[in-house]
Amino acid sequence: MTGHYHKTRLRIRGHFSLIDFRLLGEYPQNWASLVNEPLPDAQRAAARECLTRGRPHGDADSIVRTAATLGLAHTLRPRGRPRKTETKDENEK
Repeated sequence: MTGHYHKTRLRIRGHFSLIDFRLLGEYPQNWASLVNEPLPDAQRAAARECLTRGRPHGDADSIVRTAATLGLAHTLRPRGRPRKTETKDENEK
C-alpha cells in the first residue's frame, strides 16, 4: 500500500460512506480495487456538480436540509440572472 489513510470514502451498497479504518482495525483485502473503481456516469456527474457549485452531496432530501443548515441555498438555484419574462403589454406591441 502506497499511503496510510485512516479515512476514505468507499461505495457500500450503492451509497458513499465515510469509513474510519481505525475502528475496523485493518484495511479490507480489496481496498485498492474498491477505491480505484471508476464511478458510474450519473454519480460522476453528481460529484462534479457538487464540487463545481459547492453544494452538498447526497440524496435530494439531505441536500436540501444540509444546504438550509449551512446557508448554501444559493448553490441549489440555477446560475446567473433569471430570464426576463414578457409581459402582456410587450406582447401586444
